[in-house]
Amino acid sequence: MTSEVFEGGVCTTQSNSHSTKQVNPQKVSAILEGLEIIKQEKSKYLTSCIAFSEKENQHYKLDIITQTDWKLNPMLPRFSRLAKLNHEHLMSMKGVKIITEGSSSSNEKETAYILSEYSVFEDLESLFETESFDFEDEKLVRTCFRQIIEGLSYLHNRGIYHLNLSLKNLILSEDYTIKIGGLEKSYFPGDNDIFVSTNYNYWAPEIFHKETSGSLSPLDIYSAGICLFMLRCGFFPY
Repeated sequence: MTSEVFEGGVCTTQSNSHSTKQVNPQKVSAILEGLEIIKQEKSKYLTSCIAFSEKENQHYKLDIITQTDWKLNPMLPRFSRLAKLNHEHLMSMKGVKIITEGSSSSNEKETAYILSEYSVFEDLESLFETESFDFEDEKLVRTCFRQIIEGLSYLHNRGIYHLNLSLKNLILSEDYTIKIGGLEKSYFPGDNDIFVSTNYNYWAPEIFHKETSGSLSPLDIYSAGICLFMLRCGFFPY
């Protein structure tokens, strides 16, 4: 099996080993240069893991997608394009490595290993639930909201809209700044589909009335306003 430096973007390599349904920690460690799988959770389209690099003394989020036909899996292209984003208040994508496995075309299967930033600290929703966030500290709230708006401005200036903004997707990073996560379902220029949050507490009126044919920027701004209200008051406005 060949191994190459894991960089932003998409790189490919070949392997003659057979893939399995369960994530093999030793196999992942060999492919991704010593990453140790700490925790894994399977969903419909992927397996999400928390991994640790002893070499870099750093935790990472690792998403693993196995699919014979990528057209059946809508998530891979969305993950791949995140590697182009770079902002201090966005959770960063480190890169995507695609491994082709199988000895012949008849049993060939591709697996994508998607490495991204991870924080050992919690999202703001979890901090609220454990009463670990001081929403009476106006300076703290103002600082958090400014960082959220800076992250959104970076996206909007590139025609990208989050559309899933909530306290659950606002991560306290290890340098104690707020970073926006959950970007894989964001709208990018040219997308035919729009994915909105399933949490209607953050929905703008345009979503309720199905009037989203215009600019998508107000949808994010409205959700950001709900987040601000939560940060300052500790409960939803309605």
